[in-house]
Amino acid sequence: MKIAVIGTGYVGTVTGACLAKLGHEVVCVDSREAVVKMTAEGKPHISEPGLAEVLMAAVKSDKLTATTDLKAACEPADAVLVCVGTPSRQDGSIDLSQIEAVSGQIGAAIAKTTGYKLVIIRSTVLPGTTRKLVLPAIEKASGKKAGKDFGLCMTPEFLREGNAVEDFANADRVVIGELDAKSGKTAEEIYAPLKAPMLHYGLETAELIKYAANSLFATLISYSNEIARVAEKHPGVDAIEVLKSVEFDRRITSDGKPTLGWTSYLRTGAGFGGSCFPKDVAALAAYAKEAGFGAPLLEAVLEENARARKAAVALAQKACGGSLAGKKVAVLGLAFKPFTDDVRESASLYIIPMLLAKEATVVAADPQAQANGARELGAQTNLSFAATPQAALTGADVAMILTAWPEFKLPQDEFIKLMKTPVIVDCRRLLDGADYSKAQVFPIGRG
Repeated sequence: MKIAVIGTGYVGTVTGACLAKLGHEVVCVDSREAVVKMTAEGKPHISEPGLAEVLMAAVKSDKLTATTDLKAACEPADAVLVCVGTPSRQDGSIDLSQIEAVSGQIGAAIAKTTGYKLVIIRSTVLPGTTRKLVLPAIEKASGKKAGKDFGLCMTPEFLREGNAVEDFANADRVVIGELDAKSGKTAEEIYAPLKAPMLHYGLETAELIKYAANSLFATLISYSNEIARVAEKHPGVDAIEVLKSVEFDRRITSDGKPTLGWTSYLRTGAGFGGSCFPKDVAALAAYAKEAGFGAPLLEAVLEENARARKAAVALAQKACGGSLAGKKVAVLGLAFKPFTDDVRESASLYIIPMLLAKEATVVAADPQAQANGARELGAQTNLSFAATPQAALTGADVAMILTAWPEFKLPQDEFIKLMKTPVIVDCRRLLDGADYSKAQVFPIGRG
């Protein structure tokens, strides 16, 4: 099929490149000329394992092109996928301005075209958005009728940053929210090469599935961090061991064997971040509040996430004898998770200002996200950035591991040799299982 992907951000770039790999003819559309230029050259503007190879292969095979001209991309397309951002407003509610604007632009672009086209919303939107906002906007701008002249679907993405290309290629399911049977059947043809189960629902159900999934995983993380606070009060108790044992329960895993999927979220740490969990939990909580019934559990999940960041700073303060004033802190990790350069809602963006407020000197390092982290944090007194973890550790009084990059799992002797005092606050439990008996390691969640 000929497919136009509107919005070449994280989701759009991965989706476009992977659809081209499936054999579709893809045109990626973005208003940012620099992004379009890089995409057209087969160079992703984001860091994601395997994406560069897939994108370059798609460009070289003429299966993928890029443009700033939305109309030119939509007119010949059989399907148009909307992958624009849905960021949070100040109050946590969802900002649908990009969705609304693009819906109108798509309508105008297909107004004079003939033949059936399918519009697919792939952006994360709250229940009712596709039917109540996207549909009338396209109809008004195009003069066409949904279900007759064009189809409409909502197919949420379940792409984990750092594993997105693999997640797309080996999807555990494809959720298709459809306006009608024809729309759903056409969407299924797009994703059919994936050989994944095709789950058909109404538009609103598909929209809610995405929020339900992300909110569950965020809840598991916050729950784990509350268990960590309890464990830390009791010498010899390790929250990780507690949670691993819980996971053996057949009510969690049907065969009584832990799975990597659950284990990866039943983990203690410095809280969740990224472009999805914080935004989506906040949006669903705001939606519930506006609807009049509220979502106290989701609000508590966000509150615990904030507490987890404060707890990490408190642990560093404790490790330094009660005060961080005048201490040099090596912050290892700026990305919200490893194998990405994404710093959106990263723990480091909250923890570093807290450290500076306690009069510490901070030197931060990250293999891929240093530029993005420096841009978000801005120039601040007593904050600098190092090219390598070794440079950040040199002369440090304490190290805080905020991102589980393999590069930060240095041998014990290297921490001892480089640091002024080998004190390590392991906020991601990266050092578990290794010998650090000669250093002072403070893992989150261990009493």
